[in-house]
Amino acid sequence: METKDKANKPQKISFRVSEVLLKLFNEELLTLPISRDLFLNNLIKTECEHLAADLHGKHLSDEARGIISYHLKHMDKRTKQVSVVIDTEVAARLNEIVATTNIVRDSFLNRLFYLLLLTEPLRKRLKLPEEIDLIKAHAISEGRNEILWDTIPMSPLKWLAQVLADPFRYLREELSRTTEEGAKLYLMPMPEKLLGFTCYAEDSFLPGTDIYKRIDEELNEAMKDF
Repeated sequence: METKDKANKPQKISFRVSEVLLKLFNEELLTLPISRDLFLNNLIKTECEHLAADLHGKHLSDEARGIISYHLKHMDKRTKQVSVVIDTEVAARLNEIVATTNIVRDSFLNRLFYLLLLTEPLRKRLKLPEEIDLIKAHAISEGRNEILWDTIPMSPLKWLAQVLADPFRYLREELSRTTEEGAKLYLMPMPEKLLGFTCYAEDSFLPGTDIYKRIDEELNEAMKDF
């Protein structure tokens, strides 16, 4: 029987990501003293559970999966293959969720990059401020009206560990207050030019339907730039 350490031996996974997102991500990462693969391993591990929660009870149809996959492959902004080393258990969990929900794995990973960068068009589309009040955000997340202090550890290492434990925490809290979609990052619709970043959509909410045509016009207006 394999030991726990052997069972969780790091493995390489490859996926295709938008060249634009990859360029922006690499530029941002160069300014930070952190390992790309270790960071992405932690991010994928954390967000897999949020993905599973957002898509609980949902199963992407084969038709929708084909359309999303096609758009990712043929999007105007070209994609590039990337390989990263992540824990075997993280890769297994990701594969399990993909198999259960029938989503396009690379669409989820591209959306991670997109949300991580939170480009200006995306921030404005979500009507998010450039900065948030931590006290207000914490009070909202607890569902209370009184002001609560959101403390930050004095130790820099502990503070970094807190941030890395849930990188999208404040993004979710702000979205739960300001958008109709709430904090479900993986259910938010995307304009057709970025449909390849879609994790889940009902068949009635795909290109060619009246519903999508209306929402796509609004999304394209709000997200003219990448």
